[in-house]
Amino acid sequence: MSSYSILAPNAVPAGFVDGKVASEKVLAALDLGDNYRIGHTKVFFKAGILGQLEEMREEKLSSIFANFQARIRGYLIRKNYTKLCDQRSGTAVTRDHSLTMTHIGPTSSAHRATCLHWVFFKKLNNN
Repeated sequence: MSSYSILAPNAVPAGFVDGKVASEKVLAALDLGDNYRIGHTKVFFKAGILGQLEEMREEKLSSIFANFQARIRGYLIRKNYTKLCDQRSGTAVTRDHSLTMTHIGPTSSAHRATCLHWVFFKKLNNN
């Protein structure tokens, strides 16, 4: 019954609980009516009830995994977006600095030649 406790997570209290008591609480929370009997060591279901439990469990697990995946995707997208924003701001600062150094700063040909070999500066001048 531990695999079906996911269907009624609040039915079983935290800590050690007898298996029979836990099974009774989970099944009572699922409101299956009189479609089951609990023995000393086993739970007996009427025909089709176990299949219904399996379907309910599959749906619950699917929703849990979908929620988990959505949260992970959101985290990765936010992380990538932050990285892109940082790169964009770094590019703007570098561009502004290089333009300041070449247009306002020293005008010697040696300084200009130093700036021209920078890859990003070449890209700026080609546009």
